[in-house]
Amino acid sequence: MQRVPTNSTSLERRIKSVLPMRVKGFINRHLTSRLVGKVIQKYFRRSLLGAYYDFTVVEPRVAASIFFGLWESAEIEFSKRHVRDHDVIVELGSSLGATLATLVSTKKISRYIAVEANPNRIDQLHRISRLFDCCDITIIGAAVDYSGGDEVDFLSSTILESKVGKFAKATEQGDWYSVHTATLSEILKQSDLQDSDYVLITDIEGAESDLFFEDLESLRNCGKILCELESTHCYSVDQQIDRLEQAGYEMVEFYGDVYCFVKS
Repeated sequence: MQRVPTNSTSLERRIKSVLPMRVKGFINRHLTSRLVGKVIQKYFRRSLLGAYYDFTVVEPRVAASIFFGLWESAEIEFSKRHVRDHDVIVELGSSLGATLATLVSTKKISRYIAVEANPNRIDQLHRISRLFDCCDITIIGAAVDYSGGDEVDFLSSTILESKVGKFAKATEQGDWYSVHTATLSEILKQSDLQDSDYVLITDIEGAESDLFFEDLESLRNCGKILCELESTHCYSVDQQIDRLEQAGYEMVEFYGDVYCFVKS
């Protein structure tokens, strides 16, 4: 039996943390079959978590995963619980727009800045954003990177895996692209948010570590950080947590590798 360390107050999370992997795998396989996904694409426009979503922009299995709340489930649950009405959201690594759609569907979001490096997902994000005329949504195609160059190598391997080249393993296979880079400070300036309060949501496969250690000033007006952390060749997860705590953030909830920090 595998247990996922958690201090989450969610009953659902606590139940999932003690379920055997084979049980969770059985449930996931049946809920996210291609047939189920095709039915969802044909008949549904809202997920079980309340997100208004165009399920036709993704393949059927992914559509089913988003519909049942299995896609990036911890990130989305944390976002729903900790984001408030009228918040400004900056999301790094918007992927297929599931978090974007969930929050804009269920909250009164003032602005949403969605940043995604994978060029294969930009059109999908634009299609999702067009579902929400009531919210000011900006899509930015860029990789968050602090190497100093204007472009960086980017690996897109599967629907689940994509990352800046320096965070990729040498054995990983996939399609390589050169993508434009931006720091969080540059994204805030481009979006005219340098002096505005905002919530940061980030899942960029380890690139958060460079942000925390090289661009801490960009977090000056960030009240909450919802992030998935992973160790890199430079910084461990513990070092990243220590860095944020030294910057005045308190870790208030975590599940597995997903954390919520609130500025003290």
